[in-house]
Amino acid sequence: MDKKKLKKKVDDSDSSDLEQLLEISKKYKNRPRPEKQEIPILKKVKPPEPPPQPPQPTSLPQLSSFKKSESGAYKVPQHLHKNYPHAVRLYLGNLPDNVDKDHLHNYIRQQMESHGAVLDPGDPVIQVQLQPGQKYCFVQFRSIEETEAALQIDTINYQGKPLKFKRVKDYEISPRIEGEREVPKIQPKEPAQKLFVCGLAPDTDNDALANILSEYGNLKSLNVVRDIKNVCKGFAFCEFETDLETQNCVNGLNNKVIGGRLLQVKKNAQLPTPTQDYIIDTITLGEQSAFEAKLQQINQMKVSSVVVINNAVRIKNIEDDYEYNFIVKDLKKEIEKIGRLISMVVPRKKDGYQEGIGKVFVEFENEQFAKIAIILLQNKKYDGREIDIAFYDPRLYADKQY
Repeated sequence: MDKKKLKKKVDDSDSSDLEQLLEISKKYKNRPRPEKQEIPILKKVKPPEPPPQPPQPTSLPQLSSFKKSESGAYKVPQHLHKNYPHAVRLYLGNLPDNVDKDHLHNYIRQQMESHGAVLDPGDPVIQVQLQPGQKYCFVQFRSIEETEAALQIDTINYQGKPLKFKRVKDYEISPRIEGEREVPKIQPKEPAQKLFVCGLAPDTDNDALANILSEYGNLKSLNVVRDIKNVCKGFAFCEFETDLETQNCVNGLNNKVIGGRLLQVKKNAQLPTPTQDYIIDTITLGEQSAFEAKLQQINQMKVSSVVVINNAVRIKNIEDDYEYNFIVKDLKKEIEKIGRLISMVVPRKKDGYQEGIGKVFVEFENEQFAKIAIILLQNKKYDGREIDIAFYDPRLYADKQY
């Protein structure tokens, strides 16, 4: 094929394609078109406002902004007391086992009210924090003044355990602060008198007797006197928390028959003299002749409120401070079961004494306690040693002539 024929063929082919394209374009332009639809415009929605936030606590004012007392402590307004926990928290130790927190809380509140340590209406105790498995707790009060008032309360008795408030450890290292109000002055209560209960059976059980006595009040202590075979000697000493409870026990139990035996309950100050038959009948329990002999001996002695106990301590033991403190504390605890002490001295060389080394000198509140001590302690054993006890001249004792 020559070049002219080829070119003509190509031109004819191109022309036909172009015509087709033009036809298609024409049909496209004349096509039916849909109606115009408006596209909805979304309105801008305003986001919701955040809920109002609680006011942020303002920082505590500087302690330097408070006035100072004469003692140098900062006087803090009452509404800020809770922000200084070291000043409104106290330590309370020696708790009994299985303490109920609510019961202890109410007991502390009652003690505060009875001692006049509450300044405002309502509960002065905010919280009692018991420590699991421990015999102590922390008590938080509502004000500094009431906290300081609680510290003035003498030892309180809770379920037979003496408790006393103490400052927490961080108190000493924290700034000294105090309230703006006057701290209540707690008047120390007069200790209730001990009671002498006699006419008890030889097989008297401590718990059973305690249950009987507890009907008249909160029993603070009970000592049933027994012999070396653990047989009750027929009498006991007990003490209640208040004078009212003490008097209730005397009124309700004295001359009352329990278990076929006539009980007699007397205050220590009302105890009869040892020459009366009543003491012999209630104490001897089959050993009347021995006690009569002791009473005759006492009547021939020069009686005083001071006694000297021989052979109770070993000289080598009391020269050691630890042993000495233990012995003195233990002896005092045992002797106080008989009656109130004024003082007790255990001379030793380490304290500069030359005489009376190894002896124990005890000054009772009155001669009656001393007489009872002579009867009860003569020839008894302490630390495996049989002791000897006798009256001592109170003038020599006062002059420290041992």
